[in-house]
Amino acid sequence: MRAREPDKTGYLTRDGVRVYYEVSGDGPDAVVFTPADTIVDSRMWKAQVAYLARHHQVVVIDPRGNGRSDHPVGPEFYTDLAHVEDVIAVMDASEIDRGVLVGLCGSSWYGLLAAARYPDRVAGVVAIAPGAVDGTPKHDRGIDLGAHWSVDVEDPQGWELYNEGVWRRDWPTFPRFFFSQICNDPHSTKLYEDVVEWADQTSGEVMISAYDADAVGCTPEAVATELRRIRCPVLVIHGTHDLCQPIGRGAHIARLAGAELLVLGRAGHLPQARYPVAVNHAIDDFVRRVADGAATRPTGPTLVRVVPTALEETVMKAREPDATGYIERDGVRVAWQVYGDLARPQDPAVLLLPTWCIVPADVWKFQAPFLARRTRVITFDPRGNGASDRPEGPSAYAREQQTQDALDVLDATGTERAVVVGLSMGNLFALDLAADHPERVAAWVAIAPSMRVGTFPPERAEAFDRWSQDTGDDEGWGRYNQYSWLRDYPGFLDFFFDQLVPEAHSTKLIEDLVAWGRGTDGETLARAELGWVPGERSVEDACAAVRCPVVVVHGTDDRIVPYEHGARLAELTGGTLVTFDGTGHGPQGREPVALNRVLDDVLGGVTGPQPRAHRERSLRRPKRALYLSSPIGLGHVRRDLAIANELRKQHPGLEIEWLSQSPVTDFLEMAGERVHPASGWLASESGHVESESGEHDLHAFQAIRRMDEILVANFMVFDDLVRERDYDLWIGDEAWDLDHFLHENPGLKRAPFAWMTDFVGWVPMADGGDQEAFLTADYNAEMVEHVERYPRLRDRSVFVGDPEDLVPDPLGPGLPTIRDWTVEHFAFAGYVMGARPDPAERLRLRRRLGYGEDEVVCVASVGGSGVGAPLLRRIIESYDAAAARVPGLRMHVVTGPRLDPAAFPAPPGVEVHGFLPDLDLHHAVCDVAIVQGGLSTTMELTANQRPFLYFPLRHHFEQQVHVRHRLERHGAGRAMDYLTADPDAIAQALVGELERELDYVPVPTDGATKAAQLLAELL
Repeated sequence: MRAREPDKTGYLTRDGVRVYYEVSGDGPDAVVFTPADTIVDSRMWKAQVAYLARHHQVVVIDPRGNGRSDHPVGPEFYTDLAHVEDVIAVMDASEIDRGVLVGLCGSSWYGLLAAARYPDRVAGVVAIAPGAVDGTPKHDRGIDLGAHWSVDVEDPQGWELYNEGVWRRDWPTFPRFFFSQICNDPHSTKLYEDVVEWADQTSGEVMISAYDADAVGCTPEAVATELRRIRCPVLVIHGTHDLCQPIGRGAHIARLAGAELLVLGRAGHLPQARYPVAVNHAIDDFVRRVADGAATRPTGPTLVRVVPTALEETVMKAREPDATGYIERDGVRVAWQVYGDLARPQDPAVLLLPTWCIVPADVWKFQAPFLARRTRVITFDPRGNGASDRPEGPSAYAREQQTQDALDVLDATGTERAVVVGLSMGNLFALDLAADHPERVAAWVAIAPSMRVGTFPPERAEAFDRWSQDTGDDEGWGRYNQYSWLRDYPGFLDFFFDQLVPEAHSTKLIEDLVAWGRGTDGETLARAELGWVPGERSVEDACAAVRCPVVVVHGTDDRIVPYEHGARLAELTGGTLVTFDGTGHGPQGREPVALNRVLDDVLGGVTGPQPRAHRERSLRRPKRALYLSSPIGLGHVRRDLAIANELRKQHPGLEIEWLSQSPVTDFLEMAGERVHPASGWLASESGHVESESGEHDLHAFQAIRRMDEILVANFMVFDDLVRERDYDLWIGDEAWDLDHFLHENPGLKRAPFAWMTDFVGWVPMADGGDQEAFLTADYNAEMVEHVERYPRLRDRSVFVGDPEDLVPDPLGPGLPTIRDWTVEHFAFAGYVMGARPDPAERLRLRRRLGYGEDEVVCVASVGGSGVGAPLLRRIIESYDAAAARVPGLRMHVVTGPRLDPAAFPAPPGVEVHGFLPDLDLHHAVCDVAIVQGGLSTTMELTANQRPFLYFPLRHHFEQQVHVRHRLERHGAGRAMDYLTADPDAIAQALVGELERELDYVPVPTDGATKAAQLLAELL
């Protein structure tokens, strides 16, 4: 089933060859995808067509030699001009006079060549991962491919498969190898399967014909000649980790064609399939700009924009901007973002200024979601990074230009006044705004201000003095040098951000900063530095003109700008100095909760403090608990409800309010529980996890690391709530934000706090190597240090299980084992689950659920997240093979609350259901189950003595290590490997489980009671 069926299909015949094409949409602008390289067909654009066809007319073409087009043999059929003529002929057949051509790899060359040869027909070209003939950089394959092409190889291996004889004898072997090399983006198993399948449609003889075909661009000189003839706008999109066409080739082609260059950080050769959202938006934006006449053709150096992929920044933000746009002045575009709106017309907004162009506006990712619940928040990317332009002249980065950018952004967003927040060098703009435009500035918060109002350590002072001299020194602060930046910009980033964030356990923040720093380059950074020409007015004189309230925040361990500079600025402005003891140069990232509270206090001081909405007399109100239940899946909420019910028995009259997210909140509301309205402010953790998942693949540790922005935003919601409403107990069931940020900010604790979890210890995956082992150990060490430093912050730590359920692995080098440390610091409740059906009532319950006594019922489910879709499809595919072995087999597939049952077509004998609130009953009476590797479902089946297959998600350390250990202790279930479990293997394993004599270690029934007793003592 396709996302969108074409509106028109057709064939045209040229030189005796039929070429197939499809047309979708009827928008005013045409987007024509050039014929794909012969090794694949037009389905390579399947992630683009449905989206672009909503606004444009979209055409795709199967190339000669693949798909539904003819497969002639002979090099004369596959010249680059033959493909170009096919494009023009399809445009004629589709009545398209002019369009934007889009191509990938070699097919990009067809679009560029068409633009050179048919300028009246081509409005613009998008060249993705473009390829051109020799003369540009290429990857080293370990052999000379050209010389090796016709060599007779007896047992070819690796790139030796790039060989005429191999293609004739065994063509499918080559694409399997080739795509294993260039599908190098993580979590690309489905993409790999697709391209191999498409390649199998052609043949070695056809591919040899394409290899031997003549090309206009057969020499570097010919390529340059054609590209320099192009007059239409061109956008080149290239990934930094492209292992087919090196990014240097894309940059070379962009220079010759006068193109814009969009660089996708860490992307491989097929970004249209692996990162379709970024590519779709880029194509759509380019087509619209071409139509409006706004697309640029740089006359000087190539305009470069870098967009990080999901591997470099959080895929899902805590809060997306409500509005975005650009201001433009002197040909330079600056991108702005707006979050939230003014609570009252007279209230000021918050303007979070950019700092040095080494980082974009993402540096404020922990502040914007929180402040946007108070007022309008405005950010903008600096010139030289993010979505803003990277002008060539140093004068474009002058201080007055960037101050004017701030004023223009305020005007563009309709903002009269703002609390202006500056970080580091951004405080120079803030100073100019406060001194020269006092009517626009309600208050100024200066964070780690870099204004040179004091002295620097000798090595820093020397680096400043010698910045423009080629010292040849690429060590330490010698890297703070124009020539060092040009030689080794990545080395400077690593050194500089290591100095900027000296605090321990800051690996994720440093990774973010380095990734953002790669959004610009050494040349741009040098231009920006050259543009910082001191004005005629001194900092002291400018400060004397400031009349608004000023708050200076500075850390005592700032190794970029000494703490004394902040103290001096506070003195010069008559402001308030807020000292962050032991903090470095990035408190907005390293101490986000504390800094957010400072910003909130400043905003409240300007708008007037808000009185508490409701005041209760403490002795008269009933006892009240706030329960935070992890929203990742539904396992936590089932056990949390069981504990809550037991807790009410032990404390009659206890009110329990829940702070969580969908799908947990949906389940709670169906159960009649009170979900606090503040839950609506929480950023979706389940959505983030789903966005991080691949095909039955979820790197759980890295997904949690990349959820940092969401965790900060959600903790601020919690902190706001408990400031307004009193509770007698906070319960956090794997509420990672609550536990972490309370330990980081212990003064925020206002009630007894109970922490619950069913696993302890982050565990590295084997293929993560030494780096992942280091990171997991660092996270574990931080947890150990938190608990040792504040042993009474958790009033009760409850492990949902028994000591034997803990793995014996060490937490890291020099740290105790997981089991020893947890036994020392936790109380054990045993496993917790809801009410279990009476085994004696099993037959009656089966009848109630509609199952016959002679049926063999298999229940397949994947929990409450949307991660399990590929597994469900694989299970459905196994039904026929299983039914052939198991007479009377009836399969019930349960998609859960976040997957659409209609997306899972099934054969007779398979019923597909959505969310089943009584899924636990189906699990209790089924004959066999097939599930993912989550703890709650597998332990539910274990407790009910049911046979089951379970498929731990790849790279999910909890399922792969912690859950597997617990199930092996109970002797329960059969672990399956998704990568090797084809439908026949699943069917065979299912038969094996049905025949196995079960002897599971029993699961005690009193877990909820014991957990409630441990919590009740805190009330």
